[in-house]
Amino acid sequence: MAAQAKRAAFGAAMDRLLARLDGLLSPGAAIPAFGAGLEVPADGPYRRWTEWASFSFPINLSQQPALVLPCGVTRTGLPVGLQIVGARGEDARVLAIGAATERILSGLPA
Repeated sequence: MAAQAKRAAFGAAMDRLLARLDGLLSPGAAIPAFGAGLEVPADGPYRRWTEWASFSFPINLSQQPALVLPCGVTRTGLPVGLQIVGARGEDARVLAIGAATERILSGLPA
C-alpha cells in the first residue's frame, strides 16, 4: 500500500508538471542500443535494466502516455531514440507531437 501511495504521489506530481507543458522530451534510453533479448549490455557495468532505463520506467510508473521515435544514430551507427511524454489522458497529443517531430526529422514541414 505504501508503494502504491508513492506511485500515486509521483503521478500527481507529473500531472502538475505536464499541466503547464505541451509535452516533455527526453532521450529514449540512457545508453546506446545493445543486443536484442538481453536485459543489460553484455559488456557494460549494469546488472539490471532499471540501471539504464531511467528515462522510461518512471514514466511508465506514473502512467503518462509516451512514445519513442528514432531520431539519429551514434558515431558507431546504433539508433538513438527521442521520448515524448504527455499528461495522463493526452495520448492523442503525444501522437500528434510525435507525428510532427517525424515530419521535421524527415525534412518535411511540420
